[in-house]
Amino acid sequence: MGENSDSGGPTGVLTNRRRQLVLSQLQQHESMTLRDLAEQIAVNDMQTDIESLSEEAIDEVEIALHHVHTPKLSEAGYVEYDPHSQIVSLTDPGRRASLETECDRVGPATSDRISVNLRSETVDRLHELIRRDERFDGRMDYDDVIAEVLSDAPTGVGQENEEAQ
Repeated sequence: MGENSDSGGPTGVLTNRRRQLVLSQLQQHESMTLRDLAEQIAVNDMQTDIESLSEEAIDEVEIALHHVHTPKLSEAGYVEYDPHSQIVSLTDPGRRASLETECDRVGPATSDRISVNLRSETVDRLHELIRRDERFDGRMDYDDVIAEVLSDAPTGVGQENEEAQ
């Protein structure tokens, strides 16, 4: 339930819906217990609230996360997972991947957002800017960071291409 096929490789790991949901949850919370992740993913899978879920439904997701999804995300470098404490934590590559899957999930019918494919070097520079610049809270939305950076740009930046077209 809630599964998509896997195409293999580090980026193929992210083709699975449950693994995308793991990254999305960790993007919001940075670190979670496996049980908390299982509850949130079960809520999403069943499209219901936590009170309506059975323990069996949560257990099923937790087992799949423990044995399949979290180890694959860890092996690909997106998360750190300690199977003994059952704590899952987001890594820097996981933060970048979460940004990409979040953008990809938003469609034109549901939002005025668009998907942007950025090189990993660009995302690394954006993360470094957020860490270094005191104007930015480490938990700021990327839209807010980019809007702030663009507001500081000299007038006319970015308009050269529009005039050439």
